[in-house]
Amino acid sequence: MRATNLKHVALRRRLLFFGLTFSSAILASMLMLDILNANGLTFPERLALVLFFTLFTWIAGAFWTAIAGFIIRLTGRPRAFMHADDVEGQPVKSRTALIMCVYNEDPKHFAAGVDAIWTSLMKMPEQAHFDFFILSDTRKPEIAAEEEIVWKKLVRKHDARGRIFYRRREKNISRKAGNVADFVRQWGGSYENMLVLDADSVMSGHAVVTLAKLMEANPQAGLIQTRMHAQKTISKRQCMGTVNRSPLDAFGKVLNSNLNHTAILDTTQGFCFCFHTLFSHDISPL
Repeated sequence: MRATNLKHVALRRRLLFFGLTFSSAILASMLMLDILNANGLTFPERLALVLFFTLFTWIAGAFWTAIAGFIIRLTGRPRAFMHADDVEGQPVKSRTALIMCVYNEDPKHFAAGVDAIWTSLMKMPEQAHFDFFILSDTRKPEIAAEEEIVWKKLVRKHDARGRIFYRRREKNISRKAGNVADFVRQWGGSYENMLVLDADSVMSGHAVVTLAKLMEANPQAGLIQTRMHAQKTISKRQCMGTVNRSPLDAFGKVLNSNLNHTAILDTTQGFCFCFHTLFSHDISPL
């Protein structure tokens, strides 16, 4: 589907989604107002009505997201989606920076994630097109010193000098957004795309390469966001892990079908961003 058509489709979907969401919230608030008006509307009740509208809008948004996602999954593969199998076998020509922002994190924990991602990525034929940046905003000197140690260990282990980088800012201006912006100013010109990871993110090399291919195949895209699924590295023996994972296993695909459906291609100028939430299939266990 062409970029102009995608933009029109996106506009129609978003108008429908937000129209249904706010219409539901307004109708529910009118019913609540009718109940509160029975004995006169006091000032605290007015405040409660405003709070009710705000919270019900949130609930209505989730409800219509699930309904739309359910319909999408029933009707099959939407044409306006990006699909990984569409770029299977295509070469990678652009350079992509994987960046992981850390702030007072456990260095051993995020280093395990970097190790898993890089190990998997190095098995891919396209691995030469990717570099990894650990971007630290850590304020505690003892943690920062340990971060540098684990980075050096990663470089030695993977013989990745000039491929895995570590940078710590002296001042964490604008926090994570400022951290990413500083990277773009300093190194963004060397890469066509970047993939932003959290400190606890884990992705397979196949997923990383596929995202890069999708960006190349869709030059009008400014952002690609992967679907969020339950993290399968959580031990089934952990009670709370099972409790937290079960709702995502049951409803995550339905909810995220519409989230992806409404966040289709958006034209931007300048640096292209690939954002990663959680891509759980084909993950190398830690």
